[in-house]
Amino acid sequence: MFEGASSVQSLPTIFHIFAHNVPIEERSRAFGYLVAAGSVGQTVASIICPHLAWQTGFYLFGSLGIVWVLIWLVFYNDSTTLRKDEIPLFLPKVSDESERSLHRVMCHWPLWAVYVAHFAMNCPTT
Repeated sequence: MFEGASSVQSLPTIFHIFAHNVPIEERSRAFGYLVAAGSVGQTVASIICPHLAWQTGFYLFGSLGIVWVLIWLVFYNDSTTLRKDEIPLFLPKVSDESERSLHRVMCHWPLWAVYVAHFAMNCPTT
């Protein structure tokens, strides 16, 4: 239950990071790399895991996840302030509107397309 509650935030977090840190001209390519890397990871895991005891796979991939989080925490900078020696490569094209409504979210068709694609990718085929 904890895993489900924590992973539910991953997709919105990825979209937030992409919206604020990836230039709009590069976002589709970056998201394509993200999806491709996930598929490659699933393929590699499906080849490796049958040859390991479940405990080994659990600890191996759990440890890799923890190492990845530590690397991310060290290198990712979420500050929006630039030092004088930093030159911005782009300005984020994300509006920070104070008025948001559920109706606007529910009627935003590109967002629904992403949710449907994500559901179809993770839906079991049995």
